[in-house]
Amino acid sequence: MEPSGHNSFSRNATIVVADDNDSILEHVVAMLEDDFRVLGTVRSAPTAIDEIQRLRPDVAILDVSLGEESGIDVAKELRARGYEGKIIFLSIYDDPEFVIAAFIAGGTAYVSKPRMGNDLALAIRIVLQDRSFISCQRPH
Repeated sequence: MEPSGHNSFSRNATIVVADDNDSILEHVVAMLEDDFRVLGTVRSAPTAIDEIQRLRPDVAILDVSLGEESGIDVAKELRARGYEGKIIFLSIYDDPEFVIAAFIAGGTAYVSKPRMGNDLALAIRIVLQDRSFISCQRPH
């Protein structure tokens, strides 16, 4: 099946979204709720760690910058605590250093916020197939 195709596995995939921006959270949930099971949203790093540990979603979507803390640090902590789900980073940053740091921390995908309308659902389906994904930035 193509990564963009819908199947029962991806439709049943569970997701938690962490972002400190309420409008981004609302937008992400609206984009995903028809195709995936969004278990919850969180707005801070400590809450993200607690809720992802408690809910054990198939996919955790983390903003690289969660207020004063780093989503990359959240991913490191989740991996240290044994979380085995997929981690997708959302970011306004497309600097290769952020992408590398995200994957070193245990990420399985890196989605640019300007491209999330095109890339986020695709990234989820790809990581659920045990593959990695990075948003491609288009030259201006």
